[in-house]
Amino acid sequence: MNQSALIQDDKEQFQRELEKTDNLLQQYQAEVSQLKDDKKQLKIQLQKIEETARLDQTPTLEEFVSQLEKGTNVVIVASYAIKAIKMSQKKLEQIRFKYSALGAEKFVDSKRKWWVIQLGGFYSKESANILVEKAINELGFPKEGPSKPYIIDIKRTTHRQTEPVFGEAGSQVVIVRTYKSYQEKQAQQEVEKLNDRYPDIEAKKYKKDEKWLVYIGNSSSLKSAEVLKSWAHEHIANDAYVSKK
Repeated sequence: MNQSALIQDDKEQFQRELEKTDNLLQQYQAEVSQLKDDKKQLKIQLQKIEETARLDQTPTLEEFVSQLEKGTNVVIVASYAIKAIKMSQKKLEQIRFKYSALGAEKFVDSKRKWWVIQLGGFYSKESANILVEKAINELGFPKEGPSKPYIIDIKRTTHRQTEPVFGEAGSQVVIVRTYKSYQEKQAQQEVEKLNDRYPDIEAKKYKKDEKWLVYIGNSSSLKSAEVLKSWAHEHIANDAYVSKK
């Protein structure tokens, strides 16, 4: 065999080895790609398992509440001006609906004359702090700003009332205007004027003892009505008074 033939044989042999190597490389690349896909799917499955395990270990809100220690501290998550009755009530109902297991109440800060919304019940300082952390980290309440949840001690505080007035249930109203029996039109005009100026106070009228009485707010407890009366003295009529409807 001459030199040229030997070179040709060597060339063909190297070409066959190169093709074989290319085929192996393609095979390995396909296997690596499949392994990467398998790894990705395994990670997804692992994350699902870990999340399921975490949820299984995370107590429900009912279980969470049952573990809180009772006390005199409350967690405040919203505040409204005393005339913003409708807005504060709407917020209260939203929180009650969304976190029914925790519950929420609304009471009057008689010193500052505003409504505050309380998340949950009355807890020890430690449990109240735990609830604040949960409210921020898990329930979506803001971490910063004026709406950030905070704690007050109903028993010890001096600038807040010591007996919260919950909700608005009661039979007391705040009378701001009085008209004679034949002045229904004037009474209605006053109702409309007040509602235009202060849309959240829900002014209404009713007839009693041959008089038309214009009142603000819904029927409420005596303490709530007294606070609303103080606001009415400043903004509507200095002779506003509380009366049982």
